[in-house]
Amino acid sequence: MGFFTKRPSREMQATYIKCADLAMNVFGYALQKKTPNPKKEFEDHAIDLTVGDNRTAIRGEICRLVRDCHFTSATDGESMVRALEERISNAETSLEDAAAVSAMAIGAINVVARSYYQNFPKYRPLYEMLDNLAKFCCPGVAQMIGPDLPEEIVDTWPYFARMFSDAKESSLFMWPDV
Repeated sequence: MGFFTKRPSREMQATYIKCADLAMNVFGYALQKKTPNPKKEFEDHAIDLTVGDNRTAIRGEICRLVRDCHFTSATDGESMVRALEERISNAETSLEDAAAVSAMAIGAINVVARSYYQNFPKYRPLYEMLDNLAKFCCPGVAQMIGPDLPEEIVDTWPYFARMFSDAKESSLFMWPDV
C-alpha cells in the first residue's frame, strides 16, 4: 500500500468487517452443514440444501422478495437492510427466513465489493477481504441457491454478481456439487 493510498475511515472499516462476518457466517454454515442456519423456531424444519428443489425454492423466494420490496441496484443500503430485517423477523417459514437472510448476506457482500471498486481500488486490506469473501461465500451461495444467479440478484447486487461470476470461472475455488 502506497503512502498516499486512499483508505476508508475506521467506521467504514468496521462496517465492512460486520458485512464480511455476516456473509461468512451465513454462507460458510450453508457450505459446511448443507443447510441454512435457521432461527430457533425453524430448527425442526431445516432445509436440506443437497436437494435441488430446495435450492430452487430459496432462489425463487429471494427473487420474490426482491420484486416485492422493489429492490434495485440504486436502492439505498439502509432502507434495504431495514426491509430485510423486517422480513427476517416476520418470516413464517424456514424458506422465507433462509431467503431473507441470504439476501441480507448477498447485499453485505455487494456493499464491500462496491466500496472497493468505486472508492478504494488500491486499498489492499479491502481487496484481501473481498478475495476471502469470493473464496468462501461464492461457493456457499452456490450451495444455497445453485450455481447460476437469477436476473433479480444480478440486477440488484451487480458487484456481488460480478464477483460470483469471476469466482465461478476461476479454477482456484472449490465449488459444491450442486
